Amino acid sequence: ETVYYSKIVRGLGGMKRLTGLLHLCERTVAAACIVYVVEAGANSAVARGLKTDCMRRSTVPGYMEVGGWKSRAGGPIVTDLPIDHRDGTPSAISVLEAAAEIQPRLAQHARGVEHDALFLVERRGRVAPLSEHRLLHWLRKIASSSAELAEIELRVDMIRSSVLLDAALSADGNINVANAVANHSN
Repeated sequence: ETVYYSKIVRGLGGMKRLTGLLHLCERTVAAACIVYVVEAGANSAVARGLKTDCMRRSTVPGYMEVGGWKSRAGGPIVTDLPIDHRDGTPSAISVLEAAAEIQPRLAQHARGVEHDALFLVERRGRVAPLSEHRLLHWLRKIASSSAELAEIELRVDMIRSSVLLDAALSADGNINVANAVANHSN
């Protein structure tokens, strides 16, 4: 019986390809998380902690509310994000909706409270939320495919405009402080 199923899996392109057809691969999950961090200005811990039911209609027309949890502040964090972009590029909302639609397939294999995490990944036969380490790995890997970003030693906090703005404002508007925080040169 096991041989029979092994032949079927091989015939469909192998386990990696088959699982890629059933749920989001880790790279796609990381990319979705990065899109949210960039558009919302959220930190990676808030992004990685989003639940599948994190979105609801906003009081602002054309927007959705995305609710997360900020552990350090010990409270909820809610952001209004546009449903669509005028230029036709995918919005964070469309990316989050797609992830929320497909993640329940993987969630049934998660243990404990992790089953409702939006950014679940399967690694080495274990289903768990995307880790900070793996998010950074994929951020660097995705960025390295861009000529403009390939030479920068990226950190997740570098793409958070709120961190960079706070650094500059706390130094009397000195943009060099923000550049230093982001490891950007002039």
